[in-house]
Amino acid sequence: MSRSFHVILVSALFTVTLASQTQAASHCVNPTGSGNCFAAIQDAVDAAVAGDKISIKNGVYFENVTVPAGMEGLRISGSKNAILDPGEDMDAATVDNTGDGFLVESNDVTIQGFTIRNGESGANSIALADGVTGTTIDRMRFVNCGDDCIQSEGLGNHDTLVKNCSFFGSSNDGTIDLVGDMIELNRNHVLGGDNDPVQVDGDDMIVERNTILLNGNDTDCTRFVGDRAEIVRNVIEGCSNDAIELTGNDALISRNRIENADAGIVVTGDNPVITNNHMHHIFDDEGIDVNCSGACDQGMVSRNRMFQGPDDADGMEIDATDGFTVERNIAEQFTDKAYDLNLTNGIVSRNRAIDSSAIEGDPCFEISGDGSMYDRNSADGCSDGFRVLSNDNTFDRNTATGGAEDGFEVDNSADGNTFTNNRATNNAGVGFELDDGTTNTTLTNNQASGNHTDLCDDAAGTVLTDNKFDTTYANNTPDDGDDECPILD
Repeated sequence: MSRSFHVILVSALFTVTLASQTQAASHCVNPTGSGNCFAAIQDAVDAAVAGDKISIKNGVYFENVTVPAGMEGLRISGSKNAILDPGEDMDAATVDNTGDGFLVESNDVTIQGFTIRNGESGANSIALADGVTGTTIDRMRFVNCGDDCIQSEGLGNHDTLVKNCSFFGSSNDGTIDLVGDMIELNRNHVLGGDNDPVQVDGDDMIVERNTILLNGNDTDCTRFVGDRAEIVRNVIEGCSNDAIELTGNDALISRNRIENADAGIVVTGDNPVITNNHMHHIFDDEGIDVNCSGACDQGMVSRNRMFQGPDDADGMEIDATDGFTVERNIAEQFTDKAYDLNLTNGIVSRNRAIDSSAIEGDPCFEISGDGSMYDRNSADGCSDGFRVLSNDNTFDRNTATGGAEDGFEVDNSADGNTFTNNRATNNAGVGFELDDGTTNTTLTNNQASGNHTDLCDDAAGTVLTDNKFDTTYANNTPDDGDDECPILD
């Protein structure tokens, strides 16, 4: 290497290093402007360039701050006792702010560590301008936000990260309202909030390990729109509507805990996977409500626990086509149906219903879709265990025990259902009831005992093979328009 080339190389590296150091300048803000600091956050922002750092010292700052375009990589930080108040300073008549706490117009800005409180109605604590990406909001405290605490002003705030933040008190609008792809909410704490406190609209969002504690607001606790969402390990309590409402395809909703909500998890879209969630005290609607009308063969509701729905609540309601799977769930103490299932060619396996539906007189399993497989499910202490309203389903090794009415009831509109190796014991009504109008039911190797009547066949075209029934009733004139199976008083 020649000496002249070596000198040029060293000079270039020195220039790059010097430029890097220049771009990473630090600025400080304190209320008095002492010690070479600025007295206002906006003054520090105006003096900064892209990549600089601003440190806010303890104190209260009555300002509306704008981070203009061209400030990429700016970092603004402080402690919780550094407080930005974007509203009116009641002790200073000359300070009457009406705008957002922060309006961010640059990409890749980080805001962390301090407190934003109050604000006028219609103004947000942090607003992201249309198209701004890469914002990080970390360890912030928001108290009594004027409008949204964090809001997208337009579309496309992609790659926004909100983590470790705390939100206290109700706002005039929501708490978090973001639009953009790859948004992440992680380990935030929301206490109070109105009008859908947490809303995200965009694909590939991650909502993980957040805690949302409300006092019965009048709208959904969370509302998400977008494909491939991951909603995992959140705690949500006190919703007077849906705890989690999601519209989009290929969602993963897993290991969330929901308590004291009008409804638990409500999903509209293809192939959702809803697993290992725990719901306690669902007031009025469903613990899990899925509407999958397109591609559903990869969709699954699995290993969820739903406990106690006192007021006309169902454990779950699933309306799905194309091979949807419902497996290993537990629904306990619901006054309405434990499982309301409208599945086409689905798989329903190893689910349990316990002490449900006895008050309303509905079945624990109501089945209204065609061509599905029901395998090793159990209904204990229900009104009716299983009520079949549809065609060509297969039931294998299911049990119905201790019901206030029937174990298995096949309704008068059903045709072509097959029952194999099922058991009905100690139900106050009929173990296996085939209503008038039911056709072409096949029963093989089923057992019933201790019921009021083990089998009542008031149907046409029934095939019975190797069943064990102690007491039976068979109508001599099936399909005559009269349901003649025993009716309990």
